[in-house]
Amino acid sequence: MAALPWPLPREPTPLVRGLVQLVTLPPTLVGVLLSLLYNTADYALRRPSYPFKRHIILGALRFFQNASSALRFVMPRDAGAAAIPKAAAARGKTEYGVRIVPPIPDALRLPSTRLTAGMAGVRAVPVPLFGVAPRGDAPFRPAAHGELCFLHLVGGGYQVGHPLRFPLSTEYVARTGVRLFAPNYRKCLDDASGFPAPLLDMLAGLQFVLEDLGFAPENVILIGESAGAHGALMLARYMDDLRAAGVSRWGLPGGIFASAPWTNVLCTYPSIDSNYATDWLAPIRRVIAPAFARHCAGFLTHPLLSPALSSVEDGHYARLAEAGVRVHVDCGTDEMLYDDGVALVRAMRAQGLEPQFREVPHGVHCEFAFATLMPGIYPGAGFSWPLLLGDLDDMVAQLRAR
Repeated sequence: MAALPWPLPREPTPLVRGLVQLVTLPPTLVGVLLSLLYNTADYALRRPSYPFKRHIILGALRFFQNASSALRFVMPRDAGAAAIPKAAAARGKTEYGVRIVPPIPDALRLPSTRLTAGMAGVRAVPVPLFGVAPRGDAPFRPAAHGELCFLHLVGGGYQVGHPLRFPLSTEYVARTGVRLFAPNYRKCLDDASGFPAPLLDMLAGLQFVLEDLGFAPENVILIGESAGAHGALMLARYMDDLRAAGVSRWGLPGGIFASAPWTNVLCTYPSIDSNYATDWLAPIRRVIAPAFARHCAGFLTHPLLSPALSSVEDGHYARLAEAGVRVHVDCGTDEMLYDDGVALVRAMRAQGLEPQFREVPHGVHCEFAFATLMPGIYPGAGFSWPLLLGDLDDMVAQLRAR
């Protein structure tokens, strides 16, 4: 029987988690302070081209991420999975709503979600779907003829991430005037929520957008960051597979906007290690990959799971190109997932699909998000945000002009 190449992370009881945090917090804080001293000396010796403040802050974030993942604990569960966070309501830029939408029927579960007994045992469940609309609009009104929408898959390593807790979904709508829908898919914290649970929940959100609200599939833009970008690519492939299985109503999306995507679940690309010292991420192999792929031993190279590993013979990206699907990919040259983005674009081009590809020089993982999450954290933080918004404007304009 095949085994995963990494040990599985654990979900501790709340009591155990609390005790561990109590014991480890003081040395972790001391370690953060020591990391500031180390990174100060490292900056003086190496003299990188980016600001000193960026160097020490990213180093502190990296140390904290490492310390928090060293015990291989999955993250605690989100108690407000179906609630609109107060922080979102306080932004005042858009309208919000939430619905609990039904799971996809068993008939829409393709064999790719049942490759192992563990996968087959993961159930489809009702899912919170959040709607975001421009001020004065109704998030869940039926689609107008030809209306575009975003289906947003939030990032967070399949461990954390409420769709409205981060400002990105609000900003996408405020910028473009396009309504957005975001399923709060299950995070991979135990056997019941490992893959394919996130995909099944994303499909439930898509089902509601297409069948209840009446959006045409070609007017849906799949958009996500990091693990959410992986989800967008995964969802696009599943839509292609459904079409091949005769589910013509679901079609193909109009666009895919994949920012800082994770595209190789095996985590074998060089930048995972070579860019470790310039990024802020914790080692992805420690918790994220094994938690997501806990049921997937023997199938980690499957193109549904690892979109960069799609072969020319597979033809998925060729079909996207033939259908006129617009695709955007971006990644930073200093991020651990840089090679994931490059490999994905290479696989697309090998099949005749030419995405808009933006490489962000000296960009760290999801560098653009610093502009909304922690503005002013260091000089130039979030410098790529205006560039990505311009790219998103271009995609929306192209789809509206069809």
